[in-house]
Amino acid sequence: MLLFQYTLIGSYAQTYRYQIQAILPPAPYTNTASVALFSINDLGQAVGRLGFRNRNPLAFLWDQGQAIVLDSGFSGGEALDINNNGIIVGRANGYHPALWDANHVLTYLPVLRSGGIAYAINDSNVVVGTDGQGGLNTIPLKWENGQVVSLCGTIPCTGTAVDINNNGDIIGTVSWYINQDLYGGSWIFKPLEQYNGDDNPPTPDDFIWAEVLAINDQQQVAGYRGVLPFTSYIDTRAIRWENGVVTELDHEPVTYRNSYVRGINNRGDLVGQKHDSAVLWTAEGHEINLNDAIPPGTGWVLRCATDINNAGQIVGYGSFNNKICGFVLTPAQVTITGNVELQDFAGDVTQMPVTVELRQGGNVVGTRTLSLGADGNYAFTASPETYDLAFKARHWLRKVVPNVSASGSSVTVNVSLTNGDIDGDNEVTLFDFGALVSAFGSMPGDSNWNPEADLDGDKEVTLFDFGVLVSNFGAIGDD
Repeated sequence: MLLFQYTLIGSYAQTYRYQIQAILPPAPYTNTASVALFSINDLGQAVGRLGFRNRNPLAFLWDQGQAIVLDSGFSGGEALDINNNGIIVGRANGYHPALWDANHVLTYLPVLRSGGIAYAINDSNVVVGTDGQGGLNTIPLKWENGQVVSLCGTIPCTGTAVDINNNGDIIGTVSWYINQDLYGGSWIFKPLEQYNGDDNPPTPDDFIWAEVLAINDQQQVAGYRGVLPFTSYIDTRAIRWENGVVTELDHEPVTYRNSYVRGINNRGDLVGQKHDSAVLWTAEGHEINLNDAIPPGTGWVLRCATDINNAGQIVGYGSFNNKICGFVLTPAQVTITGNVELQDFAGDVTQMPVTVELRQGGNVVGTRTLSLGADGNYAFTASPETYDLAFKARHWLRKVVPNVSASGSSVTVNVSLTNGDIDGDNEVTLFDFGALVSAFGSMPGDSNWNPEADLDGDKEVTLFDFGVLVSNFGAIGDD
């Protein structure tokens, strides 16, 4: 039995900034086709379809600025997923499960009956989908090593396998005929097994009206559920399923309806649609209308976000200057530069890594390890937001620079770190004095050598190090 607990996620006012790229149809379809993107891999390759008013759609690939039509047959097709090997799956020549290799060579996948669609492929090149052309007469399928198998097990079923992660976990929607009655629901499949690894007939209590659409490598599953009381097909709420708990992402009153998730990355960020707008739900639980996260005046209305990769790039489709068009959103980055002074240190600063935490509201939202230049200069990139930056090096106290607004192309932050924290507790105390005494007189190779007690970096623990500790005794770093 599937028992779901619901929790709510709140909204978030902060703006995430993205660079947007319009994906336009190539010649000879420039003025006759629209573009919708459905999937993006970690290399930034995206797939989807060209849509037409007077003919069937065509499978489409966007790769490093190059637009490639994969299927030129009049019967049409769609590219629905691409893995990190550059292998694409979808449908071609109408409704035939299709696979395009990294060289864009088309192969039709075998089916158990006739027709079908390949919906997803993982990095082991295992493919999932369905045979048939939709409706109630489809079978969820898996293709592996050139073989096709049904995911129904021993009980007759209909359904669709829609996604597979890199652990081989498969999700989909399935229905069983039991005593001539039809029961259905969204399930997580294991290879060749029913949910929970058995073939026991389900009962009506096993199901909630819902559909799962995406799964990541952490077994977080996303999709939508029906709003209760159920009144129409479009009354839906975006949800995330994890460890038996369903979290409702759409926090608004029930009068605001029709939201769903289409994609999720391994960080747990989710994308989809709400009120006819593309939406990002962050792993921290913040909801962001992506129309508010791109520069104003671009001519864009982002309608639906369909996928997000592990680099945070988002694809989907919307209206660009009143034409339906695909988009790729890439997180905008600001370069933060500056100088870190490691006080009382005569050694090689290039061998002293400095850690900087990016904090917001007291929470660490990112970490960078800085490699200093010989002059102590550094540089790293971050999203254009406001942070508290916390700098810490090995035996130096932490320094927090608050309210750093990362805006424009770059911002400069200089810090000076106080020496003497031998034990790493962010204070210069008697414990540090004891550690220095234990290592006093030592050099590398000696049994009592402690590199953290070599405060001045001269490869010896001497009175000079003792002088540094005395000068800074009692100092406490920032939290």
